Amino acid sequence: MKTPIYYILSLLILFYSCKSDDPIEELPNNQNETLVDFSLVKKISGAELSAIYTAFVSELPPGSALPLTFADVTVYKLTYNTSYPGEPNEILSSGALIVPDQMDSFPMLSVQHGTIIDPSAIPSLFGDTSENSFAALLSGLGFCVIT
Repeated sequence: MKTPIYYILSLLILFYSCKSDDPIEELPNNQNETLVDFSLVKKISGAELSAIYTAFVSELPPGSALPLTFADVTVYKLTYNTSYPGEPNEILSSGALIVPDQMDSFPMLSVQHGTIIDPSAIPSLFGDTSENSFAALLSGLGFCVIT
């Protein structure tokens, strides 16, 4: 039979390992990121989002798609200054913020994309791409989506 000393040592090691050894680091200073401008890009109705969803799930077997209801959403273009770590020069960047028109809370999602070759396909222009449609659908379900 094992002695209680093994149990006591195991508990001591567990509690000792739960203690932080590093001092709490301060959050990075984000003074180099500055909102320059924002503008309304478009409004998308819940009916339009339902049509997009229907097109997305049209190839699934009948009855396998969830019956979803979408809220109206608004797409904004955000333009801001930022810089690469270690680089002193700022660059002008842009992104899209898609917000449901009726919100009780503010859950957020960030949708990432790969390298974009076609300048007309950037999210802040919110062209007719599957990535933008997917982001709009998520926003229609009640999320603030940043892309």
